[in-house]
Amino acid sequence: MGIVDNEAIVNRISKAVQIDSDSKTNFEDFTVFQSMDDEMDSLDSIMIANFCKKNDDEFSNYYQNFLTSFKNYKEKKLDIDSENQLSAMVQSVFIFENWQHEQNIKRQIKKSMKTISEKTNLDVFFEASISIYQSQEKNILLETDDSINYLEYSDDNITGNIYTLSFNEIFKLYNVTGTSLFKYNVRNGMRKSNRIISKQLRASFQSHFSNALYEVTSELSTNNQEVNTIRKVLENQSNDYDNNIENKHNFWFYHNGITICTTQQTDIYFPGNFISLETELCSVINGAQTITLLFQTVENFKEKLFEYYQNNDNISYLENTENEIQKLIDRALQKILVKTIVLKISDSYINEITVGLNTQIPIQEEDKLATNDDVKEINSILKKVQLSILKPGEETTSDISTGINLLTFVKKYYITQLKPGFAKNYKKSSLSKDISDIKEKMKSDKDSEISIPQKIKVSLQIDKWWGKYHLSEAAKYLGKNTKGSSINNVNILSKHAKNYFESFSINEMSSQPSTQLETVEDISQMYYAFLNTFTDIAKTKGIPLEIQSFKNDELFLCYTKETEHIYQLSNPIENLSNFKQEITSEFNNTLNENITTENISLFFKNFIDSFSKKNKINIDNYKIIIKQDNTELSNDFPLSSQCFTALYELDSYPDIYDEDATTLIENNDYLSYNNSKIKRELNKEFFLFKLTLQDSTVAIKDLDISYVKWLDFLDKEEDAKNVYQKTIKAFCEGNDLLFPQKSKENCIYVAPQTRTNSDTFVFTNKQEIDRRTFRIKLDNLFSKK
Repeated sequence: MGIVDNEAIVNRISKAVQIDSDSKTNFEDFTVFQSMDDEMDSLDSIMIANFCKKNDDEFSNYYQNFLTSFKNYKEKKLDIDSENQLSAMVQSVFIFENWQHEQNIKRQIKKSMKTISEKTNLDVFFEASISIYQSQEKNILLETDDSINYLEYSDDNITGNIYTLSFNEIFKLYNVTGTSLFKYNVRNGMRKSNRIISKQLRASFQSHFSNALYEVTSELSTNNQEVNTIRKVLENQSNDYDNNIENKHNFWFYHNGITICTTQQTDIYFPGNFISLETELCSVINGAQTITLLFQTVENFKEKLFEYYQNNDNISYLENTENEIQKLIDRALQKILVKTIVLKISDSYINEITVGLNTQIPIQEEDKLATNDDVKEINSILKKVQLSILKPGEETTSDISTGINLLTFVKKYYITQLKPGFAKNYKKSSLSKDISDIKEKMKSDKDSEISIPQKIKVSLQIDKWWGKYHLSEAAKYLGKNTKGSSINNVNILSKHAKNYFESFSINEMSSQPSTQLETVEDISQMYYAFLNTFTDIAKTKGIPLEIQSFKNDELFLCYTKETEHIYQLSNPIENLSNFKQEITSEFNNTLNENITTENISLFFKNFIDSFSKKNKINIDNYKIIIKQDNTELSNDFPLSSQCFTALYELDSYPDIYDEDATTLIENNDYLSYNNSKIKRELNKEFFLFKLTLQDSTVAIKDLDISYVKWLDFLDKEEDAKNVYQKTIKAFCEGNDLLFPQKSKENCIYVAPQTRTNSDTFVFTNKQEIDRRTFRIKLDNLFSKK
């Protein structure tokens, strides 16, 4: 082993594991250092693998040989001293050139692995091992964004400077230090096992990095193979980069930044826009999570890129491909800037400053309840939809996605039970008893068509929508309704009725199978219906709307009682066809300048809802498609989100996918196509409104109403079955690039269906990816009668 001749490396290993380096032996093909201290009670030996001496095609075999030798060595030590388990405490140590070299090797090894469990075990073993980097430089120069625009402050033995650095510069430091950069931090970055804690941050960093990379590729020629490949993988993750392109510039403002301390005696500032740091004397004491999550995001993207190359025979992975990709990634990281504080201090100040930067908020009584057995049982139910009640310290952001605090959960529960006023005015004095009651209710609710956890997730998504859109949508609504009383009521509703709107949406979704809340537009349509309904109730019942109206449930009971009087037509399509001319005439008479081709679908839906209410009929499941001059005005239709979420909202997820896809589909009844939710959805009947608009207007020229099911628009059901089975295969292989894409061959395909950039789920490869849904191509709907 070459490493034993490198005194600096040996000393670094000894320091890292705190073990004598004098006793060196060989076991099989690997070097072992043994403790010389008989009283050592925590670690007896270390075994070392030096990846720096291996080529790309040797990594996999070398790793497997090391893993076998490591297990054999531990077993041998147990045999020698079977009564003392501590005698088998062996630490694995890996030698790499740098952090990037370590990531490349992991990626190379994973190429030879077929199952998700093998890849997961690799990650676990690498996390448990100590990484030593051979190319650690003593000094490193980091280029600042602006040599003039920085702040300096000094007091006694402390000097502080604030700079703006790009993450490409931060990476230069992290690449030669790895997690040893956090040696003085109270946190050692964010490990993969803490996904629930860091999910929102991961989504945020993915958004910033992806947007920056998208801009970089937009600036370059599309004749470049690497540029095109990156664009395709980015577009598979999201389709909204053009609207978010400015976000990459906002990282500096959105994040607290990074604090680096150094005990070096030499100057930090280096002429020419540089700062100079001694790598062994510096540590990130605040911002470890920021660094590890962002660079792990980059590595996850690289994995997707290389998987894309592997799965596409029409593109070649050339000798310089990886270098070209890395250049593009470096350019993207240069666009993401972070404020960086560099403290030059003595050892005696390090601990006090580190603790001060990471001080936590005191624990409240409800935080203590968040760890009790009832909450653990509730979390086991919430896990199916990837929700979790968080313990103190796990709430890293107020923008809730996967994790919610206990009080928020309880309030959301009562919203799902159609008690929005009670939820708004909830008193936590009975919190302990309520949690116990909620647990029992959720256990008995498991077989519901839409479960309580799914309803809570809808409520959380509406929270996000409300913060961004509710005022602008209320203004649009008022644009076509200018009566004084209506304006006042809409203003009250838009300011104080968020809980009411969430309960209303959940009730409508539960009672009407046609209702989907998949996109911003879906929620906006529901909001229009909500404003219509409650302004009408206020008018017909003579109830003045005021702030106090929404702190109890009396007004909401008026709504629920009224919906009970709507009844089903005996012969839906025959009777509804009788209204065809009346629908066309009435809708055309309601048109105004606020209705455009962009929002006509929303207005027509609200019109149909009002029309059915007025005529006391229940159009319980319907879809709308629109054409004008052979131009399609609607996107491809998403099937019910449950068709896809059912594949991961499982007690046994992700372990259920740890086998061959063909075997799994044949032997597992739940995952068979015949028992799938997508098959049920395709066979469900609904009303289809086909609107043909008059030239250059939004007036209806022709209206076709039919009672159909999705299968009527497919050439054969086998096509849907094939798409479903390919999706199962993607889950089994942990590769989201295998999801069926939109093509001439696929009448149904899988596409991102995200409401926000944090709307993700944990895929079988243990990474968060954008939420997906099955979509049916719109041309199939237009081409078939």
